[in-house]
Amino acid sequence: MIIPPSILRTTKALWKNALLVTFYHGGEQLNRTMVMRTLAAKWNIQNPMDVICEAPNKYICRFENAEDRNRIENMQPWHLCGHIVLMTHFISGMVAATHEIETVPIWLTMSGLHLEHHSLEAAAMIASAAGTVKKIEFPKSGTGFRAKVGIKIAHPLVQGTPVNICDGDDIWIAPSGGAEPPIANLPEINNSNTLGLANSGLVPSEIAAQQE
Repeated sequence: MIIPPSILRTTKALWKNALLVTFYHGGEQLNRTMVMRTLAAKWNIQNPMDVICEAPNKYICRFENAEDRNRIENMQPWHLCGHIVLMTHFISGMVAATHEIETVPIWLTMSGLHLEHHSLEAAAMIASAAGTVKKIEFPKSGTGFRAKVGIKIAHPLVQGTPVNICDGDDIWIAPSGGAEPPIANLPEINNSNTLGLANSGLVPSEIAAQQE
């Protein structure tokens, strides 16, 4: 059977803005129907969502409305059935069944900065001690800089980092989790240098409570 290339390209293009979704510690195979219904309910999807199960606990989710996808990404991390939900953009050529997602983005607040640190460049360098910096926001209402950081979920959480100042000894900056949107799904971070994100105070039951 030869399918016209134009049909293949058109169909493939429908999935260009999809998300690959899986679960941390997802050895237990979750029921596909339950996953689809629960995710749609948690995400409060107002428009149709198509889901394909590529492998046990590996799902490709396509959203009719790009705003739904953007909102879901911004409100990470999510929780489902005792597991932290991991997601990434699905791109052409990606083998969903074997692709591993190792990070989850969270918002961190950086307090205690000196005046010389109040620039996007300096704040980004400080936030990079915790993980891969995805976005920096200027301080609002005296809350300090906020950074969206991709943290390796299985690695120890970074307690903080020494930072130099113009005059005097280095100071210690310890990023912490906030409590305002868009991080409503994230309880206060327990900064531990011995426990990873998945078992350092961000336990699934607490994340679930935040999302209910």
